Amino acid sequence: MPTPIDEQKMLLFQAEQKFGADHPKIADLLKNLAVLYEENEELEEAEAAVKRMLDIRERNFGPDHAEVASALNHLAVLYENMGVYDQVEPLLIRALAIRQQALGPDHPIVASTLINLGVLYEQTGDFEQAEDYYEKTLKIREKAFGPDHHEVADSLNRLALMYEETGDFKKAEPLLLRLLKIDEKEHGPDHPNVATTLNNLAILYEEKGDQGRAEILYQRVVSIREKAAEEDPVALADALFNLAEHYSDQGEYELAEPLYQRALDIKEEAFGPDDPEVATLMHYLGSLYLEVGELEKAEPLLKRELAIREKNLGPDHPEVAEALYDLAELYKEMGDKARAKEVTKRALAIHEKSLRDGA
Repeated sequence: MPTPIDEQKMLLFQAEQKFGADHPKIADLLKNLAVLYEENEELEEAEAAVKRMLDIRERNFGPDHAEVASALNHLAVLYENMGVYDQVEPLLIRALAIRQQALGPDHPIVASTLINLGVLYEQTGDFEQAEDYYEKTLKIREKAFGPDHHEVADSLNRLALMYEETGDFKKAEPLLLRLLKIDEKEHGPDHPNVATTLNNLAILYEEKGDQGRAEILYQRVVSIREKAAEEDPVALADALFNLAEHYSDQGEYELAEPLYQRALDIKEEAFGPDDPEVATLMHYLGSLYLEVGELEKAEPLLKRELAIREKNLGPDHPEVAEALYDLAELYKEMGDKARAKEVTKRALAIHEKSLRDGA
């Protein structure tokens, strides 16, 4: 049975027979083919399709046409996803110049190109440049759509998360609070977007040391996710985990334990018993039991975590070594020095092999 890619390639072939290889319709079909390749993670094939699309549009429309800018933007985003960052900036800057000339500096499509430049600079660690482009985008969108539009919310979110990432909580907080008001106004108080913003605010307050406000927000996120648990149980598991982590960091292990356990149960049901996310939750719950001295409860969880890591990653992966170190710590606490030594020896051998292989 033909795949969507096969069907699109057949349409492309038929169009080439009818219109010729360089007709503008061919460029449109190549764009659709590239999107399918991207969805299938066949990025080199996508690159070839987009580059041919760009070439056809330049020859049909000239180098400064809006359709050329769209192709440049597409190729830039593709290179960004491929991690080829040195190719991205010149493409986006050229697309930006074309769009500013054709549409004016305050057009929403110009803002979308500015966003892509901001993302590039953020990913490459140039936060000053990223801030500049995100702020320009915010102003354009506020002017075009008004202060409470979802496009404005997107700009606020990008800017706030960048400030949070760089530790500039003073700038991040008012943006997140404004974003929360927009989300609540547009979607109501129990929408997933509201939960996401509340979670980001909770992280901010936690980083600032305001644990009381963080706890209230994490609890509200859980409450919102509970209401949509049938549609998105994994989001509920993540919210439970975040609240459990908060309690665990405060030493409130009796509050953290049932939340970790429930998150683990949900993810086992969602992903199966051997998924890496299941292993991660076993690690946290097992570590909690180790911390409070409930060693008999810790052991099966840490052993199962190790088995899952080995199954998914192979016996010599660094994450397997980390799981072994946790088991070694458990055996030390149990007074089983021989097993602790044996497990530690294996973990060290994995790390040494990893260093050799990386050299």
